[in-house]
Amino acid sequence: MSIANGKVTFSLWSMKDDRTVGLKGFYDRLVRKGIRGIIAYVAPSNLAATGRRLAYYISLASSTTISRLWDWRHGVETCRGVATNELSGSDEALEFAVFYAPCAPSALRFMLGCIRVPHSRFEFVDYGSGKGKVLLIASEYPFKKITGVEFDRALHERAVQNLKDYKWRSCRPRKCPVIEPVHLDAKKYRLPADPCFLIFYSPFCSDLLCEVLEGIRLDLEANPRDAVICFFDDAVENSQVPKVNGILSLWEGWEVVQIPDIPKRMDMFYPAEAVVYRFVV
Repeated sequence: MSIANGKVTFSLWSMKDDRTVGLKGFYDRLVRKGIRGIIAYVAPSNLAATGRRLAYYISLASSTTISRLWDWRHGVETCRGVATNELSGSDEALEFAVFYAPCAPSALRFMLGCIRVPHSRFEFVDYGSGKGKVLLIASEYPFKKITGVEFDRALHERAVQNLKDYKWRSCRPRKCPVIEPVHLDAKKYRLPADPCFLIFYSPFCSDLLCEVLEGIRLDLEANPRDAVICFFDDAVENSQVPKVNGILSLWEGWEVVQIPDIPKRMDMFYPAEAVVYRFVV
C-alpha cells in the first residue's frame, strides 16, 4: 500500500486489486474547488490521458454509488473493500489471498441467466464468498442449497450478519430454502454429494486456485455427478480467466459452455469476463 497526493493505492496481486481509492479526494475537491478544481484534478497535459482519467473516476463513482445504494436498499454491508493486510487466517491462506471487492449484481445475474441448469437439483457453491453478496443474489434462483466458503473470519461473520439482515424484494424474492456461509479454507472444503454449480470470482492467487481446481476434478472423477464451474474476473491484463480456461480445457469429460460477452453496466468498475465448463454424467 502506498499513499500519495491524498490517494491510497493497494498494489496487490492482480489488476483487480490495483485500484486507486481516490473517490474521497475527488468528492473533497468538488466541494472545496467546484468544477474548475475537478478539471485541474483530473486533467494532465494531454487530452487522451485526461479522457482516460475522467473515465476512470466516472466508473469509480458510479460503481461505488450503485454498490452503496444496493446495500442500503437491502439493509446489508458488502461494498467496502478489504485489503489483504486486513485479512486474518493461516500464513498459507494469507499468502494466496487477494483484495476483497464485491461482485456486480448485473454480471452475476447475466451469467446465471445464460447457464441453463435444473436449479432444484443443483447445490450452488461460492468459493471465496467474502461478505456474502453472491450468495444473496444467487438466492433469487431455486437452487437446492447455497453455500459460501470463506477463510477470513471477519468476512465470514459479516456474511452471516448480512444473511440475517437482508431484505428480499418482492420483484426478486428468495427462492432457495437453504443458505449457509461456511468459515473454512477452500482447500479443506468437500463438494456436496449432489450435482453442483461452482462459482469463482477470482478469489485467490494462481497456486491455490490450481490446487482447489485439481481437488474438484479428483472429487468428481471419483464420484461422478453433474457439475458446472463458472469462473469470472475483471477483464484486465492480469485476469485469471485465460489460465483457468487453459486448465479446464484439458479435463476429460468436461465441455465448454459458450455464453455471450458480459455487458458492461454502471455497477461494474471494470468490464467482466467469464469461462464456463460443464461436466455431465
